[in-house]
Amino acid sequence: MERHFTLTGFRENVIDYVRRLDVLVHLAHDEPFGRVLIEAMALEKPVVAIRGGGAPEIINDGRTGFLVDRGDLPGFAARLVTLLKDQRLRTRFGKNGRRDVLERFSVREHVKKIEEIIDTL
Repeated sequence: MERHFTLTGFRENVIDYVRRLDVLVHLAHDEPFGRVLIEAMALEKPVVAIRGGGAPEIINDGRTGFLVDRGDLPGFAARLVTLLKDQRLRTRFGKNGRRDVLERFSVREHVKKIEEIIDTL
């Protein structure tokens, strides 16, 4: 397994590791936001994640990555294998993911949304 996985423990230079990924695997089922998903997508990495928490708001299933129901380990494995075997699909999902992040999660978009909320007060 050492050829395929790196268990790093705590690291400060996470971006260096994310850049080396083929696919980001996210198994948290109730994480409210999932910043790591956005960070990976910004680096053009496709993701496979549990459909729960904030993941469905971030990942466009079948376009930027795959969402799998909690407990569906065979489905999760199948989606992961699909991405690992298909470089073109990984590239397409990666580019789509970066585009989504820039459009939906940029600082400019956050400021715009905050201003819209303030305007309603």
